[in-house]
Amino acid sequence: MDRYITRRNGVDWVENPADPEENFADKWEEHSERRDAFYEWLQQARGDSASAHQALTADGVGAVLSERMGQGLVERALGRRNPAKKPGATARLVRAANLLLTPAYMRKPRWPQAAEGRVNISAATFTQQGFRPQSFVSNGAPLPRNCSLRFEADTTVTGRFKVYWQVVNTGREAEDADCLRGGFSPDAAVRGGLTHSESTLYR
Repeated sequence: MDRYITRRNGVDWVENPADPEENFADKWEEHSERRDAFYEWLQQARGDSASAHQALTADGVGAVLSERMGQGLVERALGRRNPAKKPGATARLVRAANLLLTPAYMRKPRWPQAAEGRVNISAATFTQQGFRPQSFVSNGAPLPRNCSLRFEADTTVTGRFKVYWQVVNTGREAEDADCLRGGFSPDAAVRGGLTHSESTLYR
């Protein structure tokens, strides 16, 4: 959603699709708490979507989403209005959560992926000003500026393979600086070297 917020003459602009000269965010300049509330809500929505994505059952997805979206809407999405539960309800909700979490600038791989086995991020930590590393999760709270990131992965893939690390960053500061990233690192890791380091210039 925040990718549709532009800046016009130093003012946040949410264009009315029916009238490009109307700004739906016209009160944000004099009421900055409204801008803050939007970004707070957006961060919460991303966190809820990430939690729903990680749920393993329809009940788990429903429990996460019901709190924010309402029991009735989620029950209908799960097909529970009808006694015969519709198949694939969990997959539909997880796909919807994935769409919320996938930026348009996130690149798709252009090479064949392993048919069997998988790669998982086993640890993600950030360090700032020499303090001890702290764990973080994808789509969690924004990370601070000027910190070091370290990612570790494990895999069940056997034989020879390469791992390409994909870095996807979000945030208003990076967008304003035209520094959103969604591509793959050119460095290929070999088996036994499943680590990657980054740093944060923006929140």
